[in-house]
Amino acid sequence: MGRLTDDMTRLCGEIGALRSSREVFISDLRHGISELKAGVEKMQSGFRSEHAEMSRNMQANLGAFVSDLKVKVSDMQSGFRNDRFDMSRNMKEDLLAFISELKEFVSELAEDVSDMQSGFRKAHANMAAKTKGERERFLFELGQSLNVLRQEIAGFRREFAVDIAGARRAWFGHIPAGTVAAKTKQIKTRHAAGAATDDEVISNDFTVIAGIGPARQGRLNKAGYYTFAQLAKSTPEKLQEILGGSARSANVENWIEDARDLAQ
Repeated sequence: MGRLTDDMTRLCGEIGALRSSREVFISDLRHGISELKAGVEKMQSGFRSEHAEMSRNMQANLGAFVSDLKVKVSDMQSGFRNDRFDMSRNMKEDLLAFISELKEFVSELAEDVSDMQSGFRKAHANMAAKTKGERERFLFELGQSLNVLRQEIAGFRREFAVDIAGARRAWFGHIPAGTVAAKTKQIKTRHAAGAATDDEVISNDFTVIAGIGPARQGRLNKAGYYTFAQLAKSTPEKLQEILGGSARSANVENWIEDARDLAQ
């Protein structure tokens, strides 16, 4: 029993020591927690103080920044308005000056254009008058030349027609050629003097007109057409009636025109 009692005594002592240690530990823990709480509370208090200070400083700084920003914006707006006003005034003056110069330029340009138009009209009128005069003189001279040429051609045709008619009468009518030539020369002379009568006029040779041959001249002679003047006074309908079926291939309008030229 003695040994057991010793063990029990020792165990009780250890338990007591452990309990005492636990109480010390708990006491130390409580003290540590108390100190930790105090530290935390102090930290929280300091943090709240610093946060409040920082907030106050930030608010003050922000207020100063906003106030300074307002001043700067106000200055910028004022400067912008002043610059805009000055620029507007300068632009208005420049625009007025430009408009004045433009009006002056347009006025000078209008005067130049008016002078150019006036000069052009005068030059055009002079040129037109000169050209018209030259054209009229040219047409007049051309008309005279054509009339002279037409008269010469008509004279050649008349002489040729008289010569051909005399030759044909000499050949087909068995008239001595010398007699026909003499008669033809005599009639030409009297025609030139204007003393020939209608009975003395020798029948014209219609074969000198394109499209009229001996057969068609014979039909025309039978119908009473002997001279270019008579043929010129006829009509296409009358000639077609005289020629009959052969008139379909004949250009009788040209016959009348050619006869009118030869009769002149």
